[in-house]
Amino acid sequence: MGGGWRPLTAASALFVAVLAARAGVAADVERIDVAQLEAMMRAGVPVVDIRRPDEWRATGVVAGSMLITAFDGAGRLDPEFVNTVRGRVGEGKPVALICRSGNRSATAARLLTDGGASATVYDVAGGVRDWAAAGRPLTPCPEC
Repeated sequence: MGGGWRPLTAASALFVAVLAARAGVAADVERIDVAQLEAMMRAGVPVVDIRRPDEWRATGVVAGSMLITAFDGAGRLDPEFVNTVRGRVGEGKPVALICRSGNRSATAARLLTDGGASATVYDVAGGVRDWAAAGRPLTPCPEC
């Protein structure tokens, strides 16, 4: 027999999944840009802005986004974040996360997939900063 590729066995697939998890790779997190976010919003994928209320007030928010703070000003995770997203978005449904620049949303996306809150999480690279730089509108925070 040749040395070609063979399909993974269940045990091999589990081994690869464990290695990916240890390496910090979340297979269910997809990094997207603001153009992709806009298309997903038109398709009905909900957007969660994970910034703090002071940030929402300062810049405005993407219209229609859910405002659910993930981290406080000291960088501590809100212990109810995953459950709050699960309750508002629905268990196992896709969701897009946005923050100021894409750093916090990347961390929160991994938390959501690891916590089983969503099947697929889209992390918006560049965040609200890139959204605004691309000329897309921000609206005043409706909840602040």
